[in-house]
Amino acid sequence: MNIDMESIKTIDEFHELVKCKKYTILCFSGSNVPPGSVVEATYTHITTAIPTEMLSIVTINLKENPAISLVADVKEEMMLVFMDGREIARYPGIAPDQLEYVVSKTLCGLGDANEGFAQAICSKI
Repeated sequence: MNIDMESIKTIDEFHELVKCKKYTILCFSGSNVPPGSVVEATYTHITTAIPTEMLSIVTINLKENPAISLVADVKEEMMLVFMDGREIARYPGIAPDQLEYVVSKTLCGLGDANEGFAQAICSKI
C-alpha cells in the first residue's frame, strides 16, 4: 500500500485534523517533503503496518504556512502528536528514525523504535 503524505494549508484544516478521534502526528518542516525522500519512504513503511483508522501523519511547511505555525506555537522543525483535540506530545526534528520513534511511542508506549519497528507495531495491533 503506497500512500502519499498528506499536507494541510489552512487553520481550519489544522483545527479539524487535531479534533480527530485517532492519533494525528503533525510534521512541521522547513520545506516541502520531496517525493521519494527518506521521510516519505519511512511514512510509507509506517502506513503499511498501521491502519489509517488509527493514525494520520500530516506535513506542514513552516515557511508556506506561518499562520498554522503560529497557532501551533511552532518555530522550527518538530512533530506534534494530537488525540481528541489535545496535544499530547512534542518532539524536535522530523528525521525518519524520529518519525518511527514517535509513532512507536504514541501507539505502543515503546521506548526505542530501533528494536524492529514494524514487528513491534504489528505485534501490538
